[in-house]
Amino acid sequence: MKKTKTVKKHASAPRVHRRVGRRPETEDFIPCGHCGGEGWVALTGVYADTLVLIREQKEALNGAELARLAGVKETAMNNRLVALEGFGLIEAERYGRERRWYAIEPPTPGQ
Repeated sequence: MKKTKTVKKHASAPRVHRRVGRRPETEDFIPCGHCGGEGWVALTGVYADTLVLIREQKEALNGAELARLAGVKETAMNNRLVALEGFGLIEAERYGRERRWYAIEPPTPGQ
C-alpha cells in the first residue's frame, strides 16, 4: 500500500491526500552543487516536472501560461524557470515585455 501524506493549505480548504514517494528522474544532469560543479547529479523534483512540461509544449510560453498549466503560482514557476535557465536546460526569448521559455539541448556530463 502506498504511503499518503495529508496536506492542508488553508484553514477553510478541505484536506487533500497525495501520494508520497520518489518522483521519476529525467535523463538530464546538472553540475553538482556540493563539489563545486565537478560532478553531475540527476535533475529531480519540481525542476524535472517543469522541464518535462516545457518540452511537451509546441511553442515557447511565458511563465504565467506555464504556471496555469502546472497549477502553481506564477512566482514559483518563474523561480523554477530562472533556475533551469541557470542550469543551461532552457532559454528565454523576449517578446515585448514578456519572456517566452523553450527547452534547449541539455549539457552532457564531461563537457
